[in-house]
Amino acid sequence: MYEQFTGNPSNQQDILNGLPARDRPARKRIPVQARIMWERDGEEWKPGHALRLDEEGNAIFVEFIDRRKKFTGVWLHPDDVQWDGKQ
Repeated sequence: MYEQFTGNPSNQQDILNGLPARDRPARKRIPVQARIMWERDGEEWKPGHALRLDEEGNAIFVEFIDRRKKFTGVWLHPDDVQWDGKQ
């Protein structure tokens, strides 16, 4: 299982731009900035690590820890993820 519980249930918020989970193998950890659209707090860019890419390249799993998120990461559209050298 890729996800671990990290948050406090009373602080939890949905991530509105998260995508459905995919079962992809882990790859090299790449430092990234991820655009997170919180249910109540709105848009925020958070540091994290890209760990997985779906087969078509339509989603990237980004690991980050935040008390508002139940698990350690989220699948995001590539437009919501930035890294050094991305064009």
